[in-house]
Amino acid sequence: MAMPTFSVFGRQLRPDDAGFVDALAAAHAQRHRPRCLCTSPEPQMYVARWHDRYMLKRMPLTGNRHAPTCSSSEPVIHPLPVKAVDPTPGEKADPETLWPAFAMSKREPQEHAATPVPAISRSSDGRPRLSLRGLLDYLWERAELTRWHPGFARRRNWAIVRKRLLCAAEGRNLGGRALPDCLFVPKPFCMAWPDANPRRLSAHWQRTAQGRPGHPLALLLGELKVIRPERGGEAKAFIWHVARCPFTLSDVLYLDVCRRFGRELSQWASSKGARIVAAATFFVDSSGVPNIEEISLMPTSWEWLPLEDPFDRRLADALVEGGRHFRKAGRDAAWLDRCPAAFELLDTAKPPTPLYVEKWRGGSPGPTQTTSPWVWRFGDPRLPPFQGETTQASEPYDRADGWLSCASSTHAAEACPDDPEDDDTPSGMPRLSHTTAA
Repeated sequence: MAMPTFSVFGRQLRPDDAGFVDALAAAHAQRHRPRCLCTSPEPQMYVARWHDRYMLKRMPLTGNRHAPTCSSSEPVIHPLPVKAVDPTPGEKADPETLWPAFAMSKREPQEHAATPVPAISRSSDGRPRLSLRGLLDYLWERAELTRWHPGFARRRNWAIVRKRLLCAAEGRNLGGRALPDCLFVPKPFCMAWPDANPRRLSAHWQRTAQGRPGHPLALLLGELKVIRPERGGEAKAFIWHVARCPFTLSDVLYLDVCRRFGRELSQWASSKGARIVAAATFFVDSSGVPNIEEISLMPTSWEWLPLEDPFDRRLADALVEGGRHFRKAGRDAAWLDRCPAAFELLDTAKPPTPLYVEKWRGGSPGPTQTTSPWVWRFGDPRLPPFQGETTQASEPYDRADGWLSCASSTHAAEACPDDPEDDDTPSGMPRLSHTTAA
């Protein structure tokens, strides 16, 4: 099939010409419609950008206007110019776009709004899409909350977690909206201003919905405090630091949550030092009550390390008590195996030492090329001894919080919660007992 020829700003170019990529960049910036010269009149094309490449594609419903032998039925894909991929320090790079697998606008009630979906999936257009749990994993990884260092002990509170999450969301889009604009992460509760967070939630929703058609949804990230059914069939979810303004769940959604996360909720309610982080899309009705549309839960340790099951919890507690420097392995394709690497020790010789957990009878101990891998086998009540530290894990520098060793106390001076500089103000509230109803 012959290579097509296009007209870009009146200039005839082929995909193998030297200035073709620069012409696509100019057409994308100026919203110019190139034309395909396969027939007359020339049908219009359009230029789209996806991560590090440009795509020249046919306009929708214009296939019959092209010649039968025209090869433009397949999009013409070219990488971005070097300047677009690596911007200069004074040049602002385009924000990274995340495509959600969940709805970000109000829709009709769903019978199974909490139906499990893969953390990362692909739509019909080939774009990778993130579920609510996938978005949690993405932000947690970028915020480096999957790593642990002994210097973090007694310092990683909700104020630090919130600041890291907001920094991780900065400069990224969720679909067609800036992620920080639709993200609601409660500030630490302060007894001096008990109504500050409910007012901020209402103001956040008004800012999100202002000037937008339909009913866009906001995105909640917070630690779950209580979830329980109420009279009338609905349920209430209370979030730490904004518990004075509970979130409403429909009866169908609440039953789906109990079915999907019943084991996690039971372990959370019965385990000391356990947390559950909730990611949910919600809207605020005319009476000012936030209503959850979709929700996903992620169990974590007391140190905010994401966990999958009691095996991970026991292993994480042992590593923290041992003063080790480690990270939680990502939830990628390896998690589909019978024996994935649950954690990685970062204070041993490079590369990091993987820690395998055989969670099912007959599971594989891991890669055969690994020399003497650490494996905790199914049914063994004792943890195997960890490899000794071979490197000195120094106190890390936190881009958001500065040198952690400079923090003299876990409690900062109290400031007005509406001040953007008070993100590190801890709540100082005692942890209440968990309440679940499954």
